[in-house]
Amino acid sequence: MFVKNLSYYIITITFGLFISCVIYFYTNKHILESNQEEFEHMFKHQASMIQKEVDFNIEILESLGALFKTHNNISRDQFKTFVETPLLKHANIKALEWIPKVTHNQRLEYEREASKDLNLKYEIKKKLNSGEILTQDKKNTYFPVYYLEPLKGNEIALGFDLSSNSVRFDSLKKAIKTRKIIATSRVKLVQEEENQYGILVFSPVWEKNNSKKIKGFVLAVYRIGDIVTSALNRNHMTKLADIWLFDNTNSKNKELLYTNTNNTNNINSYSSHEIHINGRNWSLHANPSQVLLKKNYSSLPFVSFVFSLIIIYLISYIFKSNINKTHELKKLINMKTNDLKLLNSNLKQKIHKGIEENRKKDEMLSHQSKLAAMGEMMGNIAHQWRQPLNIIGALNLKTQTLIELHGPLSETQYSKISDNIEIQLNYMSKTIDDFRNFFRTDKVTKDFKIVDHINNSLNILNTQLKHLNIALDVNGDDFTIHGLENEFQQVILNIINNAKDALIENEIKNGKIEVKTQIVNSNGIISIQDNAGGISDKIIKRVFEPYYTTKEKTKGTGIGLYMSKIIIENNMKGHLSVFNVNNGACFIIRLNIIPEENKLHEQRTK
Repeated sequence: MFVKNLSYYIITITFGLFISCVIYFYTNKHILESNQEEFEHMFKHQASMIQKEVDFNIEILESLGALFKTHNNISRDQFKTFVETPLLKHANIKALEWIPKVTHNQRLEYEREASKDLNLKYEIKKKLNSGEILTQDKKNTYFPVYYLEPLKGNEIALGFDLSSNSVRFDSLKKAIKTRKIIATSRVKLVQEEENQYGILVFSPVWEKNNSKKIKGFVLAVYRIGDIVTSALNRNHMTKLADIWLFDNTNSKNKELLYTNTNNTNNINSYSSHEIHINGRNWSLHANPSQVLLKKNYSSLPFVSFVFSLIIIYLISYIFKSNINKTHELKKLINMKTNDLKLLNSNLKQKIHKGIEENRKKDEMLSHQSKLAAMGEMMGNIAHQWRQPLNIIGALNLKTQTLIELHGPLSETQYSKISDNIEIQLNYMSKTIDDFRNFFRTDKVTKDFKIVDHINNSLNILNTQLKHLNIALDVNGDDFTIHGLENEFQQVILNIINNAKDALIENEIKNGKIEVKTQIVNSNGIISIQDNAGGISDKIIKRVFEPYYTTKEKTKGTGIGLYMSKIIIENNMKGHLSVFNVNNGACFIIRLNIIPEENKLHEQRTK
């Protein structure tokens, strides 16, 4: 016996752990997939915001280029006034510049005018590889920095001839050749406090009267880090993802432009997205940050594991108790049977003792019957829940099969499977929520036909009514109302149940319940009438009061008709009343039908 019990407990523990682990891993997988989908959506939004920020900054440069293209003589003060607002509002713009094309014959005039405007010596310069700045040699053409804002902190760039630097000059020639805006590779903004990277963006400006002749360039110097943080700060997303921005234009030398982490090597990003900027190929990479991981942490898998383990062990304990008690009962019956055989020697004494023993046996059998009823109740619950549980299991298998065959689920597939699981879970918990839902205001209402829902309610009682020889008749018009289907069915069920109880209590032979539906003056009327003798005049006015009942305490609570009136009048904006007629009671439900239904009824009656 000890070995048998030990084997039973080992099997129970193993089975419980297995089922709990399955629930744990399934719940955890569902949460991880949900978090991954949420992060993907967030990252796409982040990339979109950064792209918009880049595009907006380029538009500022384009508007400056349009100014020089449409006006021949833009003064230094006009330039300053035009760029003052963008520089003030957009910290990611380090500088905006005007770089005219200057011939050697124009050089002295440009230097003289700039020196006069700036009240300092202006000359066209070049920068050697050693870093030394010298006056530019005589050339046919120069592209010097002529207008520059903000001037403070950038004075050293004034007069710098971009054609003296091979990398910058290549960018200028490429912009002229393609007639497009060109962005350079990253540059180190050494004078910045955060020592971040920047880019130079050139926009060619052509002569107003000769679109083939270059007039000059407008140039913007952008802070890359500020562009990213400015875009993300608008939606408070800066701390939700670890971000890396790369320039992949040169496939052999991928350059890191920005990151909000300390990791600049061995990057294994979860998601990536392209960022489009003129002439460059940027890519944005991201992983969930520790802040986001902590925010999305859920204890649901662990709670599910513990809860399922407790439920399985509890069911196992009850099952084992029933087996033990059945075994004890069998032993007791065998023992009493043997005792009865021994009573043959003294019949009177045996009968007396037998009666006493039988009484004890009957008590034991009664107790066993109660246990069996409890087991049957649990079996009914298990049977009622088996279908939704099977459906959930099938949905899980379907999800795994779809992932194995087609990869990650689409948003539509995921939503459809999730909705199906939710429907089954709602069905399982519906009996708990019904009473509370009568008073909730956040339930979804809809249009529905009444006859189908009346029949659904009556299907629950049909078998019992036939057994009691109570006739049920449903006839009349079908119409559409707006409300809650399950509450409407509950009202019909409550009234039919009261009629049935009245017929039984009054011992009416050939009992009859008649349900009629009709449309009267734009209202839908439902009448439910019985032949149980009616309701006493003393209590008919109180039948809708809460907790008022004429039945025995074990047969009624007095809450059914009260809730029915609440549903019809408060939730469905109708009216519920009762009166005696033709040796019975008649309940009248008056509801508003939808306008389209009323128009169709009027057309049919005409």
